[in-house]
Amino acid sequence: MMLIEKLRNIENESSVLNDTTTRSSSTAAHDWTDLTGATKTFTLAAASMVAVYAKFNFNTNLQGNIRFLVDDIPVRSNPSTTVTGGTFGFLISLASGPHTIKIQTSWHTSGGAYSIDVTEFQIGIVSIQDLTGTQSDSGSIVCTTAAETTLVNISPTIPATRTVLAGALSNYHVLVFAYFEKIGDRKTKLKNSGDANESNYFNARIYVDSVAKDWTSRLSDVEFGIEANNPTYAEGSFGVYAFNVAASGTPNIQLRIYNGFGTNQNGRAVATIVICPWLFGDLSEPVTTLTPPQGSTLYLMAEPVFLNPSKTIYIGKVRGVTFGAGVDYFSTTTGIDRISVAYTFDTVPIDITTFRLSGVGGVLTSIGVDVR
Repeated sequence: MMLIEKLRNIENESSVLNDTTTRSSSTAAHDWTDLTGATKTFTLAAASMVAVYAKFNFNTNLQGNIRFLVDDIPVRSNPSTTVTGGTFGFLISLASGPHTIKIQTSWHTSGGAYSIDVTEFQIGIVSIQDLTGTQSDSGSIVCTTAAETTLVNISPTIPATRTVLAGALSNYHVLVFAYFEKIGDRKTKLKNSGDANESNYFNARIYVDSVAKDWTSRLSDVEFGIEANNPTYAEGSFGVYAFNVAASGTPNIQLRIYNGFGTNQNGRAVATIVICPWLFGDLSEPVTTLTPPQGSTLYLMAEPVFLNPSKTIYIGKVRGVTFGAGVDYFSTTTGIDRISVAYTFDTVPIDITTFRLSGVGGVLTSIGVDVR
C-alpha cells in the first residue's frame, strides 16, 4: 500500500513578482540608493511566509554592496565577492496587510564605469507544513568601546512534535539570517567562535544558548575592495546560521558586537528567523528514527524554495566512530533543481535509520512510504 504525505502545499502558493528585466545601478560612487524598478509594494490577505530571490552581478569591479529591505528594515546584504555575482534569497514571515520589498545598491569605488546589475527579482508566497518565523530589529544601539554588546536577544518557541508518515517528528531546523552594520561606516567583520577580535572594527557574532557559533556562511562588508574609498558607503554585513533544535524547545539566539574602536559607536543588527523541520541546512534531521514496517520503500522529494543550491538527502545513521558518508549512509543523493530518493529497507533495519537534509535553500516537499 502506497502512502504519501504532502509537505509543500503548492496549491496555496502564488507569485507576487517575477521580474527578469535587467536593472542597473548608477555607475558613479553612491551610498545606499533604491535600485530603479526594483521596488514592489503588495498586500497580503493573511499572514504568510514570503520567499525573496534575486540574481545579480558586479560589473567589472569589486567595491560595492547590494541589499534587500523589507518594510524599510535591511534583511540581508551581499558585499561584492566576485565580478560574476550570483544569487541571494531568504524567507520571511509577514503579517497580513501592505508590505514593500526593495533592492538597494551602493558603490564605494572612487570612479569608473561600474554598475551593479540585477537580472532577476522574484517574490512569492510559499506554503510549507510546520513552517514558522519571526524577526527582531535592534535599531541603533550604542556599543561600548572594548566590550561586547548584545543587540538582538530572542527565544523563539519551537513547535511541538507530531507524527508524520516516516515517524515521530523530533527535530526542527532553524535558519537565522543575520544583518549587521556599524551605523554610517563600512567596518563590520563577522567572526566565528574561535576568531580573535580586531581593533578598529565591529566584530559580529552569533550565540545560541550563550555559546558562540561558527557561521554557516558569512560576508563581511570590509573584506573586499579598497577600504579607503568612501568609507561611509556600502555598510552592511550578512551571515546565515543553520542549526537543529528539538521539538518544543526554546533556543536563545543572540547577535552581539564587540566594539574594537577606542570610543563608543552605534550599531544595528537584524535577525530574521525561520523554523521548519523540512528546510535543508547543515545536515538537518527531522525524524530521529524511521517507523514504517521492515521491507517498506521510503520515497523523499526535495525542491528549491528560496535558493537552488546543490542539495543532498542522506539515508542512514552516523556511527559512534565515523569513517565518512560512505559508511554512515546507505543512500546519498545529490543534485540541483528537484531531487528524488527511493530506498527499500530489505536487509537494512529500518528502526535504526533516519534521513538527513543538507543544502540551505532547499525544502523537502513530500514523503512517501510503500508499506509491505
